Amino acid sequence: MSQAPPIVVVIQHEAVNTAGRLLRYLQDRQIPYLMYEMWRPELLPLLPAATTDVVYGVASPDATLGRMVPAAEGQPYRIAAVACFGGSMSANDNLPYYEKIFSLIRSCAAHRVPYIGVCLGAQLLSKALGGTVGPSPNVEMGWAALKVVPDTSGEVKPWFGDNDTIDAFMIHGETFSVPEGCHLVVHGQHCANQAIQYRDQYIIGTQFHPEIDTPRGVGLLDMKEPCLYWQREIDAMTPEERATKLSPGAMTRDAIQEGIEAGRLKKDYVVMKKLFDTWAEGFMNH
Repeated sequence: MSQAPPIVVVIQHEAVNTAGRLLRYLQDRQIPYLMYEMWRPELLPLLPAATTDVVYGVASPDATLGRMVPAAEGQPYRIAAVACFGGSMSANDNLPYYEKIFSLIRSCAAHRVPYIGVCLGAQLLSKALGGTVGPSPNVEMGWAALKVVPDTSGEVKPWFGDNDTIDAFMIHGETFSVPEGCHLVVHGQHCANQAIQYRDQYIIGTQFHPEIDTPRGVGLLDMKEPCLYWQREIDAMTPEERATKLSPGAMTRDAIQEGIEAGRLKKDYVVMKKLFDTWAEGFMNH
């Protein structure tokens, strides 16, 4: 099946945590992809466990969420790259499909297949490569200024171009360790490990959310999340409540709303698109 056309496997854990800007990136570049929506029981057996597996286009009953196209139904494909996104679950949970994901990630590393993992997807990357996942020292919600770590190995890809700092969007309460063989690519003030790359490969995991778009950002304003409050709610808290409910890494809902309205997501996409471009170089030019 070596002559099968290449495709990107996209793993989405929850309907609300979409592939957002990365999905549109693939569509704009006419890169075919298969979307595996892991809340759909019928898709669990179809999730590949290795990059050498042949995957097939499967029509979804819900055209708005389950886009198994532009892959053609019944067409066999070979896996050219993998993208794995976030979710409210933990990488430490015992979910029935996690072993397949761990196996698929290790296969990416063994066969030099590009992988991008976002938030939970980055934590699964760390665990698959021998790292650990646990509570973040600070919950992070909203934007944070992060430092791109200088490359002293000569192996790290130019994920963020010439930028030595980036403005990135956060939604997380857990963090990952840097496994053996990985480079720390981005460092944060309130949560140190923000992005890792495996050896010299096009394999990256980001704790922050390069894929987040305006609908997802606006949707966050109405979701129940730890340490995320309107300013009026904070004003009504006692000092004791503030000490236990707030985080220095969490913006207020008001500040996030103002940032979205000011076009902050559109501005940060200039850098995040460079991240996507670099990942795509790993499979578009090979």
